[in-house]
Amino acid sequence: MKKIVAQKKVIVSEFVKEPNDHNRIIQLNQEAGFVPFIRSAENYHYHLIPEKIINENENDITKLSDVQNFLYLINADDFIQKIN
Repeated sequence: MKKIVAQKKVIVSEFVKEPNDHNRIIQLNQEAGFVPFIRSAENYHYHLIPEKIINENENDITKLSDVQNFLYLINADDFIQKIN
């Protein structure tokens, strides 16, 4: 993985069952060079949009290497209904 991270942006989705592990898992991913999306037990099916964004920023993203965070939308139906 170290070779890949040196050449490509790696984004990962992590399932964290225990709330106390949340920050530790974020730190481990960032230390490895990954951009994590943390999914908690209450968001097991990816229906919730997290209130806190890891590495939130207002930068324009013009290429994958600019990515610092992401939202994993596996089922956009719930999200689309909330904004309509």
